[in-house]
Amino acid sequence: MTRKIPEDERPLTPADVGLGRLFHLIHEAVIVADTSADRILLWNPAAEQMFGYTQEEALSMPLAALVPPDLRDRHLNAIKRFNESGPGPLIKDGKPIELSALRKDGSETFVELSLTTLEGSGSPSSWVMAIIRDVTERWDESERLIQLVRALPIGVFMTDGSGQPIYANEEAKRVLGTGILPDVASDALAELYQAYQSGTDELYETEKMPLVRALRGEATSVDDMEVRRPDGTSWLEVWGTPILDAHGAIKNAVAVFVDIGSRKEVESALRDSEERFRQAFDNAPIGVALVSLEGRCLKVNKRLCELLGYPEEELLTKSVQDITHLDDVETDLDHKRRLIAGEADSYEIQKRYLHATGKIVWVLISVSLVRDQGGRRFTSLRKARTSRNAWLWRRGSYTRPATTPSPVCGTGGASRRR
Repeated sequence: MTRKIPEDERPLTPADVGLGRLFHLIHEAVIVADTSADRILLWNPAAEQMFGYTQEEALSMPLAALVPPDLRDRHLNAIKRFNESGPGPLIKDGKPIELSALRKDGSETFVELSLTTLEGSGSPSSWVMAIIRDVTERWDESERLIQLVRALPIGVFMTDGSGQPIYANEEAKRVLGTGILPDVASDALAELYQAYQSGTDELYETEKMPLVRALRGEATSVDDMEVRRPDGTSWLEVWGTPILDAHGAIKNAVAVFVDIGSRKEVESALRDSEERFRQAFDNAPIGVALVSLEGRCLKVNKRLCELLGYPEEELLTKSVQDITHLDDVETDLDHKRRLIAGEADSYEIQKRYLHATGKIVWVLISVSLVRDQGGRRFTSLRKARTSRNAWLWRRGSYTRPATTPSPVCGTGGASRRR
């Protein structure tokens, strides 16, 4: 791939193309090439360091020697178009591009390349100057990030600023049932990817999709989207966010989503369980109450209200002590302290409640602790049913049990600890 330079060709100098000492001092590689002959004319010290070729070696080889084999045909076609039609968008727009280049040792490096013609300096129209920056480290970091995103157990889907899909990672492809579909308008995303409002047969409203809202500069999330595939349905929680360029314009929109089908199944089972509990609580044939550890009534059922003669709203303003006969308050509190201390899982005692009219209501109560998911005690469940002692009390023949000390109750009152 080397070429012998004719003896009558005078070596080109930086001054010949309007370049001064900066050509030798600049940290970026600077190459001047004649595209009509595919040859390198100028090669600065930074180019030597970047590519490993000395200036003498570089001036005797074609420009294509710096191009990896898999890109060489593309490079030669671009030069052909330039020689036939003049500068294309890459040179006219002046925007740098990133691509791979080939070093002398055969390794590839990633570079940022900016091109400009040298016509204004009196040079032939086929002469082009390339300013090259090594961005291998940035590409390595980007590649690591790409590998990370590719392996994430969450879906990542990206569009350009116009809403055209440009990237989907492996999880996104699995959930969506397909990858990037070409020429997709943002208002057709729901139909093409079969995104529905959860629990309905309505396609998800375009304007409410987090990805579409991200294209308007909004960061949002939803958890009511279903994607339906031939092999099944995924219930998604989706976050959308815009990506801005250096000038604050929307460059990309990203949607990140997770399949929350398992969570929704758990939530549904929990709702069913809560509904069964509510039905059992409200319709129980005995009085039932949820009571805070401080003794305040949090929830009461209809039967307990009937038993004590209070409307629900009023009973919820009272504590257990407010409706307990004075002689039974201390016994009740003692049992509660033992329960909270972990000395028992539950207890059952006979006690007297005070009816709204002031009369005594004998009940047999069963009390157990209710714990949260972390196992922490936060309330107690009390079940109360009328006791036979009420009938004996009305007859005037009730006799208190013997006052034999009990390790649970102290003295007086029958009780059972579990």
